[in-house]
Amino acid sequence: MISMEMIEIIIPAILIGVFISFTHGLFGIKILKRGIVFIDLAIAQIAGLGLIIANMIFPEHQWSYQFIALFFAISSSLFFYYIEKIAPDIQEAIIGCSFIFAASLSILFLANHAHGGDEIKYLLSGQILFVTMTEVILHAPIYIIITIIWFVKPNFRSGIGFYLCFAILITSSVQLVGVYVVFASLILPAICARNHKSPIIAAWLCGIAAVIMGMIFSIILDLPSGPLLVVSYVLTATIITFYTSNTKHL
Repeated sequence: MISMEMIEIIIPAILIGVFISFTHGLFGIKILKRGIVFIDLAIAQIAGLGLIIANMIFPEHQWSYQFIALFFAISSSLFFYYIEKIAPDIQEAIIGCSFIFAASLSILFLANHAHGGDEIKYLLSGQILFVTMTEVILHAPIYIIITIIWFVKPNFRSGIGFYLCFAILITSSVQLVGVYVVFASLILPAICARNHKSPIIAAWLCGIAAVIMGMIFSIILDLPSGPLLVVSYVLTATIITFYTSNTKHL
């Protein structure tokens, strides 16, 4: 039986999962079309590096973490936008190298940290079940505003506007769910939606179903929510893709 305590834990996690499903579904489809699949991993990892550095420099001022992480994410997104303009043929390679560079720096900065292993685990896998309603209220406006901009201002879906909105979005998401879930929630729904008549709807349904299934099994099996969410995204995307493909051939 699900207790009231479990419900109090799962509601903020589900709310954040829904916000992420709606926004990441939109950006994931665009990213897949543009062929810059690893930009989400790179910017998420760089934003995470910003969080680590902020924690080292300003351990008593957690309010500064968001701004420093955002600075790192926006700076990297502007750099990738510049690379897209001057050398589009090597943009994906530069993005991949940036991810590895940021990941390596993160490990080095935390090498002598008393809880370095836990910090790396948190950065990569996240702890969505520990998200509080306060964090939901803090980050929800970001997801809502970006979604509104996406539909009201279509020109923001390309050019520098895309990179800036994406950087802001990822800065929030990586703090809440970790690098792995950020990548899974962007790319897997987009993959299963790519040949669908209504790709956005398909991506949203895939994301929401994956979040709900992942959260439920995480609580029932008492397993880490981040890795289970990734597995849930893979299974959901595979099932939807298989079902859609078979339906077309009937």
